[in-house]
Amino acid sequence: MISNKEIMKEVFTFENDAERIQFEAETIHLDIMSEVRTLMNAHNMNKAELAKSLQTSKGYITQLFSGDKLINLKMIAKIQRLFSVKLTPQFIKKEVKINKNHRVAG
Repeated sequence: MISNKEIMKEVFTFENDAERIQFEAETIHLDIMSEVRTLMNAHNMNKAELAKSLQTSKGYITQLFSGDKLINLKMIAKIQRLFSVKLTPQFIKKEVKINKNHRVAG
């Protein structure tokens, strides 16, 4: 039987830096979409109403929530304007130290 620790090690092992960056981008996306879901619930808004308010399709909104598409900066700006908020992924809210010597592959 495989332990939870072994499963987690396998899940969070990356072949290369590009794979790690993709994972981190998807994590940011999920954090933002979680905040959007909370805002929608607070305003009793469904995906169709959100799509109409953002002048996009319900299909695109569904793709954002399913993770099939990653949200872009223009859509984040539109959502912020619609709800009069700033969307900030949870881990960005924490104090972060920057490693100036680290290069990001891309």
